[in-house]
Amino acid sequence: MRPKLSIGYSQRGADMGRAEIIPDDQAVPIKMYLRPITFPKAADGGCYDEGGAYWGSGTPVYWAHGELPEEMECHTTGSYVLFDAKHNQVDLYFRAASRKAAKAHVLTVLPNATFYQ
Repeated sequence: MRPKLSIGYSQRGADMGRAEIIPDDQAVPIKMYLRPITFPKAADGGCYDEGGAYWGSGTPVYWAHGELPEEMECHTTGSYVLFDAKHNQVDLYFRAASRKAAKAHVLTVLPNATFYQ
């Protein structure tokens, strides 16, 4: 089953992008799913993802995500941290021209990551 993005808006409007969740130990081996984020066709040209977060237009946006073992922990990045709880779900969001470039970007953050097909 294809995972869905979380809600990307609140009573104040759409989020600008999404917060990343990265492992506390970035050298941990992790298997990642990697997919381009789809933008539904809309009058705005498709600048909002399926969860409602705003990205603007330009180079494709990719979502890399995976799970760590229960004993591992992650933290959020960015200035708008939405939670303080401990998580084992890893989420990276970034722009890349191709899947190959997207994989290369993930490996700069998580050097021991591998990818599902």
